[in-house]
Amino acid sequence: MEQISKREFYAKYAHKQDKMYIRSAAILAYVCAAITLAVGLLLENYFILIDVAIIVGMALGVQIAKSRVCAVILLVYSCISMIVTLVSTGKVTGWWLICVGICSVLGTFHVHKDYRRYLLSNQSEPANRQSF
Repeated sequence: MEQISKREFYAKYAHKQDKMYIRSAAILAYVCAAITLAVGLLLENYFILIDVAIIVGMALGVQIAKSRVCAVILLVYSCISMIVTLVSTGKVTGWWLICVGICSVLGTFHVHKDYRRYLLSNQSEPANRQSF
């Protein structure tokens, strides 16, 4: 049987809940990036563009490539960002981005696990070699 790519597997066989996790994580990440950009520009903090670029880059990796690495980096980055903000300002901010990270990790890891299970179930048996 012919193997399909991860992208084709996602389009045809991925669970609806996993698709929802990945789609909602990407949308919320873009919203968080837009809000971060708007606040940074209002406060004339142009270093915030680095933060926005990281969030958008990881969101694109999650949405387009279903990348587990991007999902984990997004989650770790959001946790570190929240801790740094909490220590420096005393305010708890950035928890939406942590929710985004959790959704992206759940969705990408489930899709990858299901894809590997699909590949293993459709593997053909290796041909037996005869020795002389």
